[in-house]
Amino acid sequence: MMPPSSPSNMWWLPIRQDQWCKLVERFRLPHIFCLKNLVKQLPSITCFTCPDPSGPSQADEKLFMSMAATSASYVEVPGGWQQLAMCSTHWVSRKLTHGLFTSLDDEQMDKVEKLLQSAVSEGVAEHPCLALGISMELMLQRLMGLESNLLQRSADMQFPLRKFSPQNMTRHNYLDTKYLDWVYMVRQHSDMVLQEISATKRHLIKALERSSPSAWSGDAGLREKVVDTRFRHRFEDILMELDDLSSRVQSSLDYLMQQVTKHEAMSSGMNAENGRRIAFMALLYLPISAVAAIFAMPIFKFENDWRDIYLRPVPRSKDDEVSGGMPVVSGYIWYYVVISLVLTCVTTAILLFGHRLKRRQDRRTEGVTLGAVKAGK
Repeated sequence: MMPPSSPSNMWWLPIRQDQWCKLVERFRLPHIFCLKNLVKQLPSITCFTCPDPSGPSQADEKLFMSMAATSASYVEVPGGWQQLAMCSTHWVSRKLTHGLFTSLDDEQMDKVEKLLQSAVSEGVAEHPCLALGISMELMLQRLMGLESNLLQRSADMQFPLRKFSPQNMTRHNYLDTKYLDWVYMVRQHSDMVLQEISATKRHLIKALERSSPSAWSGDAGLREKVVDTRFRHRFEDILMELDDLSSRVQSSLDYLMQQVTKHEAMSSGMNAENGRRIAFMALLYLPISAVAAIFAMPIFKFENDWRDIYLRPVPRSKDDEVSGGMPVVSGYIWYYVVISLVLTCVTTAILLFGHRLKRRQDRRTEGVTLGAVKAGK
């Protein structure tokens, strides 16, 4: 087992390229297990059988080789997005397995030791899929850590949304840009985890078809078949656990986006309500301003009947024209007031009647739809 030099970058291993090649050659590991294959966009699980090219009897000796690596493209994701990899070679006739695990932390190393001790005590240490099974346990543990971190982050982000309601929402508790950026990051990281789980599941299903000794060894005994069945059942359990992880991550993501969408809908409703109030106020001022503009037209000559501040008639004289003194208001002001009030009342009545008629039609449509649904049941 080889620990990483940093917790996030698996390709920064404490080993040189020539030492790596010697290590792969000495342990008879798969040649595809190179440094370039460790740095992949998606996880990879590969297993195959081949004759031993360097053995004394090439036709009799068979090798079962397996390789597993996690994705190395999402380094900045918090919550233990650690890359790890494994390669192993199993000699069928010797029942011997050489394996190499890279980028394991202390907890993962302890888990590998416990799994090896359990395999020895249960008599399954000679199975070809031992290293592959250990790597799948490590990958499952890693994905469970990522899922737990995402669920905790989603729960922490959902808590501020619970206090928002149409009653207590004001312009001071809208979702700011920083919070929306956090939501976007959680959604992006959730998509990454879902892709990781889906890719791991696909590769595991493919490896499960190739990893059965009975598929490439016709003389497998009863005990080997029983052990093979146990490994296959465990792999199937891992597949089901991956499905559960994917469901929980997707459910948490959907709930978070539902809450954000609900808050945005409430914010849009408040903005629409404010806009309706402004439009209603403008509608009240529209008849008043329109009548004032009409009365100001020169064709009506309303300036011929001027009144003072007490609404008393003011006769026009040449002295007023010379001194520049002008009366206060026209005598036709009452015509303007009456006409403006009448038009404003008519406009408001039409608006309210149209709104009530629209609500009545909506309730009627909802009743017809509900009746059709009940009749269909």
